[in-house]
Amino acid sequence: MTTRHGGAALLLGLLLVVLCGPAPAPAARADDPGQDDLVAIRAGRVITVSGEEFAPGVVIVRDGRVEAVGARVEVPRRARVIDARDGVVMPGFVSARTRLGLGRYDRGGNQAHLSAGDELALAEPGRFEAALSSGFVALGVVPSGGGVPGQAVAVRPLDEAPPVAPASGPAYVRARLSDLPGDKRVLREAFKAAQAAIDKEAQARDEWEKKQRAAAGQQPGQPAPGQPAPGQPGQPARPAPPPQPQPQPPQQPPQPQRPGPAPGAPAAATAPVSTAVFVPPPVAKNLQPFVAWLRKAPDAPRLLLELGSASDWVHLADLRGRIELPPARYFVSNGASTDWHRVVEEVGAEKPLVLVFPRLSFEANTRTRVHVPAELARAGARLAFTPVTDDADGYRRHLEAAALAHRDGVPREEALRALTLHPAEVLGLEGELGAIEKGRRADLVILDGDPLEAGTRVTQVLLDGKPAWRREGGRR
Repeated sequence: MTTRHGGAALLLGLLLVVLCGPAPAPAARADDPGQDDLVAIRAGRVITVSGEEFAPGVVIVRDGRVEAVGARVEVPRRARVIDARDGVVMPGFVSARTRLGLGRYDRGGNQAHLSAGDELALAEPGRFEAALSSGFVALGVVPSGGGVPGQAVAVRPLDEAPPVAPASGPAYVRARLSDLPGDKRVLREAFKAAQAAIDKEAQARDEWEKKQRAAAGQQPGQPAPGQPAPGQPGQPARPAPPPQPQPQPPQQPPQPQRPGPAPGAPAAATAPVSTAVFVPPPVAKNLQPFVAWLRKAPDAPRLLLELGSASDWVHLADLRGRIELPPARYFVSNGASTDWHRVVEEVGAEKPLVLVFPRLSFEANTRTRVHVPAELARAGARLAFTPVTDDADGYRRHLEAAALAHRDGVPREEALRALTLHPAEVLGLEGELGAIEKGRRADLVILDGDPLEAGTRVTQVLLDGKPAWRREGGRR
């Protein structure tokens, strides 16, 4: 039975609830953030590409990056949950070479200082919509033209998104070796001019050091003022001369000490000390990547060499006999008719990263089918698939083309890496994209089946763990 006072208190409490609403929820703890930066993806299967697969699996995303992945990962209580238990989650696809939605032009010679990123502001909105809806999360936009047309830039497939290339430089420098002899001559002359720039700097430094020594009254062989002494970093060590007996000066009677200068008084005049610093001669912008390659600089840009046929590989070998080329990635243009099968063993012996079309071809001038990607993989090359045609249809068919390449001989793990991890490496993003690992960006794709089975479709694309495109409604 409710007492008189108890009933009054109950009525008063109900009245407060009606007037003021329910009590506010307790504030989130500092170590338990809300839904905006914490996402949990429940999947029927998670393909990490770099490691094992989990079926079922969970991916936890915090602040746009993968925090955890596995079969027995606990879902944080405040996480926003994406239900993909009837689908497959894997890293988003990457295209390392495209001009999708951009105009064509004919640029020749050595233009290594020009960037394709400058063209993006002039491109039409929605140019990458077909790529985004096909599961691509990064694209390598390349400059057009022959010779060395310039630098590629990595971008996300959203108009408003900034480039995702490393801050240290371009995705890579594009160089062609397929229009001979012109392309070969451009590369040879660029390296020759770069070596001349290096020699010019060395000569200028030598002349500067001589002038500095002369101004300081030093003998040849002594370091110029402001330069490291022999044996110090930056200078080769020289053997010390044998000690020579020195005549002893006659003893002088001690002199009375004089008081030093008063505080604040100017110091006594001493011999002038040179503070000049050597300024190397300027290097032309289009030669700077080549100078960096010849010097084996750690921050030198990556090089992508494009080859059109097996004979181009032979010309590349000849070029290497004349020039010390830097390590390079290759784009092998295996068209519908090809002769690349003739040199796959030589190519694979380098264990290179090869950009290639996921397609079957005919041996040139015959009806014999050859599978260049499968043969390259067997020979030891690492594959990075690029769409067979650089248009909307090529991107829509890319996943199916990869599935057919796997059916015709490319091993499963190599085909998966060719869709994600290896093209990300071509762009210099191997630590950011291409695999589901802790610390990588959560740029993911959700499929309605196994990625290497014909007929599988993309149902959702996530950028930084947030929906960017969904099959039912398009872009979010």
